[in-house]
Amino acid sequence: KISGASVKPSPNLPVEGTPVNLTCEAIGQVFTRKWMKNNSDLNPTDNMVLSDNNRVLTFNTVNWKDNGEYVCQISNPVSSDGAKYVMIVNYGPEKVQLKGPNKINIKDTLNLTCSAESTPSATFSWLRNVPEPSSGLSAGAIAGIVIACFVLMAVAVGGGYFFYKKKQT
Repeated sequence: KISGASVKPSPNLPVEGTPVNLTCEAIGQVFTRKWMKNNSDLNPTDNMVLSDNNRVLTFNTVNWKDNGEYVCQISNPVSSDGAKYVMIVNYGPEKVQLKGPNKINIKDTLNLTCSAESTPSATFSWLRNVPEPSSGLSAGAIAGIVIACFVLMAVAVGGGYFFYKKKQT
């Protein structure tokens, strides 16, 4: 009899661009292991490999498209069991957008909107009259890295505006 099925992920948090292993374990004599993603048979891609008689599902590098519910079905002629793991890949911030008018009149209200795709959700902060940072800062995006972009509105608001978003870890 098979019991105690589990899917154990790598100890590290799934972050875009990093490898992740999902290991399907059970107690008892296991004859077959079958993986599913979001209630459909898993079709391995160039980026994912099944090994050790389908016990280990390896993602060479995960991305947000790998998000979903992974189920490992274990069976033998006497019994079967299964376990699931919900993969949430941390990524971004990406596709940073700053929206606002190209021109405004002095003393008009200026509305700017900043958005980005990210998991977990990015936090946004707005600062006024902040000097430009050193060129050592990058616009790279991994957990905990600050992303910056600049908007100069000197005529309209009397100074430069700078916003940054910081990904929560």
